[in-house]
This record gives sequence, structure tokens and C-alpha cells, in this order.
Amino acid sequence: MIQQLDNQLVLDNGLVRRVLTWNQNGFYTTSLRDVMTGQEFVNGLLPEFNVTVNGVKIASYSEARVREVDGEYEASKPLPKFLDCEMHQVDAAEGATLHFVLPVGGVELYITYWIWPELSGFVKSMEFKAGDQEAVLEHLDIDHLCCQPGLFRDCIVTTGSDDAPQPACFAVEGETDLLHLHNEKLQAGFLYGMAVPGPLRRFLCYPHWKEITGGYAWSKCPFRKHLEPGESFVCDASALLLYHGDAHAGDQPFAELVRKLLPPPGDAGVMYCTWQPFLTNIHEELVLELAREAADMGFKYLVIDDGWFRENREVDPVKFPHGMAWLSEQIRAMGIILGLWYNIGTDYHEKELPTDWWALNADGTSKFCNVNHVLCFGSDYREKILEELSEVAERYHVGYFKLDFSSIVSPYEIMQLGCHAKNHRHHREWEDSAIAMYRGMKYLRDGLKTRFPELLVDFSFETFGPARPNISAISYSELNHVSNHTALQREVWSIARVRQDFYRWYGKLPTERLLGGLLTLQFEDAPEYLLTAMIGAPLVAGDLRKLEPEKRRVLKEYTGAYNQLTAGGQLTRFAVLANEPDYDAYLRTRADGHGFLAVFNRKDTALETAFATPFPYRNVLDGSEKQITPPNSCAMFKF
Repeated sequence: MIQQLDNQLVLDNGLVRRVLTWNQNGFYTTSLRDVMTGQEFVNGLLPEFNVTVNGVKIASYSEARVREVDGEYEASKPLPKFLDCEMHQVDAAEGATLHFVLPVGGVELYITYWIWPELSGFVKSMEFKAGDQEAVLEHLDIDHLCCQPGLFRDCIVTTGSDDAPQPACFAVEGETDLLHLHNEKLQAGFLYGMAVPGPLRRFLCYPHWKEITGGYAWSKCPFRKHLEPGESFVCDASALLLYHGDAHAGDQPFAELVRKLLPPPGDAGVMYCTWQPFLTNIHEELVLELAREAADMGFKYLVIDDGWFRENREVDPVKFPHGMAWLSEQIRAMGIILGLWYNIGTDYHEKELPTDWWALNADGTSKFCNVNHVLCFGSDYREKILEELSEVAERYHVGYFKLDFSSIVSPYEIMQLGCHAKNHRHHREWEDSAIAMYRGMKYLRDGLKTRFPELLVDFSFETFGPARPNISAISYSELNHVSNHTALQREVWSIARVRQDFYRWYGKLPTERLLGGLLTLQFEDAPEYLLTAMIGAPLVAGDLRKLEPEKRRVLKEYTGAYNQLTAGGQLTRFAVLANEPDYDAYLRTRADGHGFLAVFNRKDTALETAFATPFPYRNVLDGSEKQITPPNSCAMFKF
């Protein structure tokens, strides 16, 4: 599958073939081909990467040229020197690491490519290692993609999992995590995404230079990394998938490729959260009542959201007179795993923290989120919060942490980016603060997972900018809370509208990782809310005590079917089967083809459908073998 032939590395799995070449002009991709159709994607030569080291710009490929944009002559740039290549085999995956030394500062670079037998794509990672002197990395482009099927003029370029159309030339920072290029005439295209987090992510599409670039930001939140002698920096990975067929033919294969970037999957099951409609107005008796309701319906987790602690993050003795350890024991006795909301981004309810942990604005004042000081994960605060959360996890047998409040960027644009402090241990100035703060979160996650392997760690969506799913969010979290969709205020939004967002968001990403929102199960149409939550990892809320017995029975049946299916493996396959004004439907299946079909009928008459399923199906409620959905209702069919 991977071979080194003289000065070339060939990655070929029978589906896709990529040829990487190194010579006097540097290191670059010379061929990228869909083996099944013979379609060649490379249409010019570009660097595999760009980086500035100690102020010197280095491109992996460079020849003297006249620039089209201004007619100026540009001399060739310093080039990396190839040293060696090492092959890897992990289960069915094959990899190759190419070792270079850069022409500045003695910095070594290791570029690793991975390929799998069933996927027409590649995962790429890079590691920079400083020599015997300090090195400063800036302007880091992970990939230059000089490729497309056919002519660029025949291609449509979109961004994000919802395929937002883009002009022919564009640049975006922090707003999207993937690019999609499709040629309708040739019925071919590619999907390209990165795990670079939040505002640090940058894409550039400039067809005059036959160039699509993905990497770290240059302007809005510029990237900089100081390396001490001998220190390494591992870049966030990228994924590139070629496909042939209609514009959505690559969606599920790309989701599968993204899975290769992720930590092991979190435990499947319906998760209930207390936030809506109770907010912080929670107490011991209420939580126990909700836990009993959740247990009766077969839910797997109960998450106690904000309101359980007070000053210095001690359990509120008035609300919880028996303490959290006692309450956790009661909940676990019901067969439910305890989850806890925890603020990690500010000094909310903890006013004795050192001031030199604060994140600072450019004028030296503290960053605030509402009335709370924002804390910097590039300071010693990261070590403190790891010990604090470890103690809480052990003491209360926590199975899931919802870690909230951003310290880096806000999706609501209510605070400045990063931190301007110059005395924090893990960063030196504003330019290198964001990457230090994100790596601080990885330090926290890895530390917790080392101590508690079964614990699910979820950095809520505010950490990553936009209130929608993205690759970096799920690469940092086993499960990721992606928005505050609740459909509680029915005059504001309908559950059908929420479902439309989920349909747009989930097609190209692993749905089993995404906690879409806090859908409230307290109305007569609660079954529709639950089936909508099951588009991804189901997260629900609401006053469960308000449910009528018949609605509770339906929820119990739906949850039971979901639990039975996920006991046999994660539901990793997702497809929208219909999305019409008066009805819609989706399918979720395991790798072996078993799963369920959900149909939502907005007609005043019964709806009979005939969607194909891999195996014979039955209505979860009545066992019928017919796909009939009652008027203004929904139905779940298991197969």
C-alpha cells in the first residue's frame, strides 16, 4: 500500500493513489489520482507546507518565478533537506513518516501520512522539533492543495458541513473547519478538513495561483509557537478525501476518515441535563425526582448543570443537604451515570485564585466574561484545574464532565481573543497565547483520561467559536455539546427547525460524537424531540415530571430500541432520506447495517412511506411491518 521508490513515496490502496516527490526543488505532491475512475486531481506543483522559522519563510517546494498577482520576480526560497523515511503499520492502517531538516535553526520536521484500505483519503500530521537553539514558528500552512477534478471553473467550492457556497477567491479564519470542492460535470470532488481549533484555523482559496491552503491563522488570531531547544510541537492533523459521484457521495466516507483523527468513542446512551427549564434553580429533591424519571425511561446519564455549587466551588449545603457524594450514590443505584457541569473558563464562584492566572487584554486589564475574570490555560491554572477536576471526579464518581465557559474566544463576540500576559508559563505574548490555551485543554483532557479512562470529557461549544459542530471540537472531546438548541420557547423555534440545523450539520461529521442541544421533553410532542436528539448522541432536558403516562411510554420504547441497537455498536452511519415541507425522515445504522428509521409527518393524514432499509423493519411501538406514521406525529422503525 505504501512504497518508497528512490526519491518518491507512493501511497496506493486501490482506491486512491498519491505520489510524493523530493528533489532539488523540494518536496511536493506530483500525482493525486482516483484509482477507480482514473481521474487525476493534481494540476500544478505547490509546497506540501509553508512555515516561517525565526523570521525566514520556508516552503517545501520552491522555484524562481514571476508572480501573477503583481508581476514581481520571486526568487526560490530555502528548502528542507530530506533525511529518511520510516514505515508504520497499526492494524489495517499504513503510515509513513518523512524526516527533514529545515534550513534555519537546525529544526527537524517529521511529516506522517496515513492511509486505510477502505477509504479513498489520507490523514496527515506534522511534528517540528527544535535543535540546540530556540526556534520560533509562524505562518504555518499545513497543506497546499494544487488539485481539483477537471477545470476549476467547473467546480463549486463550499465550506462547512452545511456546504455554504463561496466565491472563487476567498479566505476564512475560524469560521469553518472543512472545504468541499465538487465538479458536477465530472461527478467528482474532494473534501478537506483540519482539526486546528477555533480562531487559529485558516483556509485560503486563490485559483489564480492554483492554490487551496489550509493551516493556522495569520491575522485575526495569528499563530506563533516558541520552541525551547529540543522541544517538539505536533500540529493538528488534516484529512483529505477524494470521491466520485454526486455532491454528497463523499460525506459518509469523509466522516469515517475524520474518525481516524479522534480519540476512542464515548459511551452511547441518552443523556439528560438539568439546565432547561430549571437553570440554577436545582436542589436535591428535584434532582432525585428527575433521576427516577430518567431511569424509568432508560436514560444512561444524568448531568447536573450549573447551580450545584457556590463560593469556592463547594457543594451548596442548602440545596444539597446530604452532599454530592450521597446524591451520586443514589443516582448510581438507579443505574444512571452521573455527569457534572463545571466552569473552567472563569473564576465564577471562586474568588481566591491568583491574579497572575487571569487572561489579559492588550491594555493589561483583565478579560471579563460577564462579571467574572477569564482564566488563561497558558498559565499554571491548567495544572490547578486538572487536580481540582480529578478530585471531583474521584469523590463523586463522575462519568461525564461538561466543561464550560470559554477562555479563548466567544461565539457571541463578547470578549477579545487570547491573552496578552507576558508572565505565563506556557506562552510569552498574545501571538502564541491561543495555541498555548488550546494545548492546555488537551493537557487537561489527557490528564483526566489517564486517571479516569472511562470518564467522558466535553469542552462545550463556546471554546471553539461557532455554535455548531466542527472537527477540532470532537478531536478535543469524546462527546461534544455543539449548541444551545432547546426548542423550549415554542414561539421562537419549532423542533422541525432544530432538525433542519442537525440535518445540515451532521452529514460530513461523526454523528455519534455530537450532542446537538438540550431538547426539552416536557410537551405533548416529546417523542419528536427525542427522535430529533437521536440524529446524534441524544442529549435532552425538560421537566420530565410533566410528561403524560402515554408519552412517557413512547419515550421509554424509543429509548429501549436505541439502547438495544447501540449495545451492538455505535450508530456511525447517517443519511437524510427525505426533507419535504410536510414530512422528513432520516436513517441511522451501525457498521453491520442494523439501525433505525425515523419519520416525521406534518400532514393531517397518516403517511405511508417505503424507504428501503438494509434489513426487515418493525414499528417500535406496535410491531407493525408497515411504514405508517400517524398524522402530525413521528414514528421509529427498528431493523
